[in-house]
Amino acid sequence: LREKDQFSSLIMENTQAGVVLINPDSLLIEYINPFAQSILELKENQVVNQSCKKFFCCRDDDKCSINLGEKNIETELDVILKNNVKKTILKRETKLSFADREIIILTFVDVTKINNLKNEISEKELKYRTMFIQSPSAIVMTDKDSNILDLNNKVTEWIGYTVEEVKGKNIFLLPFITDESKKTIRKKFLTAKDEENFSYPIEFINKNKEKCYGLVQVNRIKNKYNQVILSIVTIINVTKQYLALQELENQNKKFSAVFNSMGDAKFIIDGTIIIDCNDSAVSLFNASGKQD
Repeated sequence: LREKDQFSSLIMENTQAGVVLINPDSLLIEYINPFAQSILELKENQVVNQSCKKFFCCRDDDKCSINLGEKNIETELDVILKNNVKKTILKRETKLSFADREIIILTFVDVTKINNLKNEISEKELKYRTMFIQSPSAIVMTDKDSNILDLNNKVTEWIGYTVEEVKGKNIFLLPFITDESKKTIRKKFLTAKDEENFSYPIEFINKNKEKCYGLVQVNRIKNKYNQVILSIVTIINVTKQYLALQELENQNKKFSAVFNSMGDAKFIIDGTIIIDCNDSAVSLFNASGKQD
């Protein structure tokens, strides 16, 4: 029995976690191991025979959660050290029968750095999430199989569909992307399967039944095995430019039709260079050539 006690004591003295033994009747601390002392920055004589409520209790009353029947309680607790330094500990309390008596065993670890890191990551996630959502560019994130993981406000504003209507869908199954565009995308994905960055045009019908045009830039994220795990898709709205170009082409066709319908030979000259002529001029030259 003495050997077992010595072995138990050796474990508690050298374990890399705080260990505190508490009398369940008086709630006085009977033992604190060296690791617990180092976390709390206190010496043994500053803790032993003190009430556990002074250091470790979350309750405002004089009752003990363990004595009230709760078992294996695990909670986080902020403790204030000297010079008002705050640490956060993750503690676990258990009541056991030991050597013909009951004892509360409280173990804890310092999670201050972990929590600070979590908070820092959460703040950065919030920052980047805000930037993503409010970006003036339309951004879609897809997985390796082209399923949509997320999209920002600019996309929903442009297409007229909500996040819920689009998120989780495969881009090749989206009803508002035209069949012609789906063919273009499939072809581009096949030819660019090993490329990290590539682009292609896209057209779709928004919820107002208007045809829209975009220029898509795909940036693939790969793991260490060179496998695509995420694609960041940025879409530039070129609908106005496309429609303006179409209008210009239509105007050119109309001008060309009128120009060619003129009976007299007409030429467009830049300095001494003929840059265009109508059909009558072509016929005139052809006729002159035959006479010669």
